[in-house]
Amino acid sequence: PRIGYNVKIKQFFHHTSLKMTYNPKRNGYAEITVANGNRISNESVIEAIKNNHNDPQDYEGKDLDYFKDNYIKVHNNIVAFDWLEIMAGVVYHIRRPVNVADMEKEHMPTVYRSFAPAITLHLTPWRKGPVLTFNYERSLNNVFGSNLQYERIEMDASYKFKLDRMHLVNLKAGSGLYTNRKTNYFLDYTNFHDQNLPEGWDDDWTGHFQLIDSRWYNTSKYYVRGHASYESPLLVCSFLPIIGRYIETERFYLSMLSIQHTRAYSEIGYGASTRLVSIGAFASFLNTKIQDIGFKFTFELFRKW
Repeated sequence: PRIGYNVKIKQFFHHTSLKMTYNPKRNGYAEITVANGNRISNESVIEAIKNNHNDPQDYEGKDLDYFKDNYIKVHNNIVAFDWLEIMAGVVYHIRRPVNVADMEKEHMPTVYRSFAPAITLHLTPWRKGPVLTFNYERSLNNVFGSNLQYERIEMDASYKFKLDRMHLVNLKAGSGLYTNRKTNYFLDYTNFHDQNLPEGWDDDWTGHFQLIDSRWYNTSKYYVRGHASYESPLLVCSFLPIIGRYIETERFYLSMLSIQHTRAYSEIGYGASTRLVSIGAFASFLNTKIQDIGFKFTFELFRKW
């Protein structure tokens, strides 16, 4: 199990899975996961509340458009061929508003459920080429109380290009869209989402945005993104006295994003890793105008265990 705490929103995050491997040679396993996901926004809730009032009201600061997400995921994975890995299963989400009391006062639903079969394909048609991922998910109405209908398609490609034993270029690109717009739903992408619980030491910062507003993950019916990083043991800090001897790896980062109703978004960053800690500095831009500057650090306490 993995747990974490977000100080800003005062919320615990957890991710617990039970996995049974039945075919190690083909990476065959069955897994059930119980977790709570990122807070997700639903702007249409605010619009529905406003339509119920003749006089305009101020809903800023009430968090009426934010919802907590708890979900159960059951899936099976198998390598069907050397170039194709298939993961298929179902995911059941239960979303409740952060501000339950005010939602009840506005006579709005306080529980949103979705039950969706999903399939993910991992393709490696080239021995040393990129890994391609295709994800499809469609919610079924009136199954286990499901009151949301949606259909989502996502595609992803990632590639690690080794220049030599000590230098590495990480490349990642992806896109996704919702094809069902008939009912009220939450935009909750699989490959484009905030990351509250890092998964490991192998450079979680590549392939993720560090400074983007969390609302951006849930406000567009489509996205197109790209990420690149260059990794080397000798870049900047390695040449500094005293500090340089503890630096194991340094990286430069570049990320770009296109979504609905906004200008081109990009981030640049620098990171350095030691045996115990990784630190990074990032800057974000809309077109060429700087937006934010931020710092990030993670500790690795048990890497050698």
